[in-house]
Amino acid sequence: MSIPSQEYQHISTSGKPDQCSICFTIFSETDEVVQLVCQHLFHSDCFTQRVNDTEPSCRVSCPECEQATNFRGRNGLDEDDENIDALYATGLFLFCSLI
Repeated sequence: MSIPSQEYQHISTSGKPDQCSICFTIFSETDEVVQLVCQHLFHSDCFTQRVNDTEPSCRVSCPECEQATNFRGRNGLDEDDENIDALYATGLFLFCSLI
């Protein structure tokens, strides 16, 4: 699953600069960012690395608020792995939420 990204646009209403809570760097106008359903922003590369480092049996959660995302871990899987859907169909991703 491709992770959609967009160019950063300043949206902070708190008066503080927006920053990526994975690398703690303040966003610049040219950064590519991922905005999750919970509205938290992350550098595209930082979030992609988090997905790639997560075990394939787990769903990736927001690093800021821990809300579940639609992204599944990719650690050890090829981008075109045809068996990934079979893995998730077994319900193994539930194991991560029980730990």
